[in-house]
Amino acid sequence: TKQAFRDILYYYAKGGAIRAISLVLFDTYGPRDPRKKLFSLLKQAARENHSIDMTPGEQIVDMTHVNDVVAAYVRAGEILFKGDIEKFEIYAVSSGRRMKLKELVELAARETGLSIHPNWGGREYRSNEVMVPWMGTPLPDWRPKIDLETGIREVFAES
Repeated sequence: TKQAFRDILYYYAKGGAIRAISLVLFDTYGPRDPRKKLFSLLKQAARENHSIDMTPGEQIVDMTHVNDVVAAYVRAGEILFKGDIEKFEIYAVSSGRRMKLKELVELAARETGLSIHPNWGGREYRSNEVMVPWMGTPLPDWRPKIDLETGIREVFAES
């Protein structure tokens, strides 16, 4: 669906009807996230003191805090309103800090002091698992402000 919408934007932008920016997000996280995502699953497993089945953990992840994602959308809007693009651009919204999933879980354990027990290889990679995220053109004049360590402590501190 995302790709189809991007193709529609591209079609109308190249035809001159609109100007558009497509932002490619990787892994997002933040406080009060209701999704069953990595940090919430790790937090639950640590609090219940049980292991959690994980893939072998070699895939590269790129975690961007939701506040930084919002700032990226604001920046994209500024670019559009200023007319700083011709027709259609695709930009990556990256934390700039990519690491293996195994390294991210170890970082979460260090930053929170929680005992996290991953069962590496307890789950197979999905057939469409992204092992290395796309490296695209970064969004101009935007940089994440919330470092991963601060973000992890924030997410794990909430009940």
